[in-house]
Amino acid sequence: MGFVRRLAALALLVTALPATAPAQSERVVEARQQHRATKPDEHVAGGAITVDPTEGIAGLTHTIKVTLASGEPGVAIDYPARFQDRAINGRSYVPGRPAGEALSAADRSVSIDVSGLPAGTYRLPVRRGAAVIGTAVFRLYVGEREGDEEGDRLEGPFGPLGRNPIDSSGDSTEESETFVAVEPDNGQRFATYGNDISFPGFGGLNVTNNGGASFSHLTFPTTFDVKGTTTDETAQPSGDPILAADASGNIWAGGLSVCTVGADRIFVNRIAGPSSTSPAPKNVGLPVAHGGTNCNVNDQLQDKPQMTLDTTPTSPTFGRLYVTWDDPAPGGGVNVVTSYCNTQPTPSNCVCWGRSCSIASRLLPAVIVLRKRYAICCGLAMNNSVRATSRLLG
Repeated sequence: MGFVRRLAALALLVTALPATAPAQSERVVEARQQHRATKPDEHVAGGAITVDPTEGIAGLTHTIKVTLASGEPGVAIDYPARFQDRAINGRSYVPGRPAGEALSAADRSVSIDVSGLPAGTYRLPVRRGAAVIGTAVFRLYVGEREGDEEGDRLEGPFGPLGRNPIDSSGDSTEESETFVAVEPDNGQRFATYGNDISFPGFGGLNVTNNGGASFSHLTFPTTFDVKGTTTDETAQPSGDPILAADASGNIWAGGLSVCTVGADRIFVNRIAGPSSTSPAPKNVGLPVAHGGTNCNVNDQLQDKPQMTLDTTPTSPTFGRLYVTWDDPAPGGGVNVVTSYCNTQPTPSNCVCWGRSCSIASRLLPAVIVLRKRYAICCGLAMNNSVRATSRLLG
């Protein structure tokens, strides 16, 4: 009976052991095909060196083993400069940051920890004395991202975006700082938005209702509806795009503006759901906390906006649209301010933005990441250091 139990346990072990290896091997083959790459040679330097494996997935492949063949004279392995570098967070790409390794009859192999290396092709020259007798090569591919599975892919002409994505803007002007917003659960309706820095610069926003087969190219109006006054302002929409979308197909887009009458303001416009491809006739100009009252003065410019929408139906602030941006402080420096508007239950009434209030100061420039009701602000502080702060929003 004990023999039978041991046999059963061995069968289970044999069944379980190969599960992860073939799975990763299949992913490597798929990644190689997607990159149109070829598998690096396992044996190099005339068979003196063996590399195992020669391919892997960045972050999943932990070690690469380099082995000197039995009976071969010793060699030196030179490592790429990346092995001695640190990532932006200060962590070493390779533990110990080695510059190389010597292999000999007494110590014929080395295992290299590659778990911290980014995707790429890594070449390790093999030297015998001063002469390079070959190059050991291994390649780490980019792993699949969540949602890459076949059943999770959105329908439409895009598919995997390879190296030649569809041109949604349809023009030759520069459109940097790009954003994409998709109607939740409807991959057919989405918007792309980039910096339209050409004159007059009223566009940059592209909307599709057919998954990207065709796009409508929108032009923002120059009239601004501002809370607290019946007098409209006139301004030129400019760069720093912001973008969001809700489950009803409403697309919220905006950016900064340069005024001709009134104040330099951050603005937001709504492209109504479920299928409109035209902006509202007026932009909504957001409240100004301090600067922005002098037209076309760079140091008065309301700048670097970011926007997010609370799309969680059970949230007490469901439908609340938040915008944060840089506001020039009266005494110098920059404040990070925020304002919000409730898009539910009536999106068309989202013109009553709350007054802008400061959530951080002396961050220049600010990069804002919003998640539900929290604002996380990171930036270069006045004392030449990087700082971060967070605040629970209303």
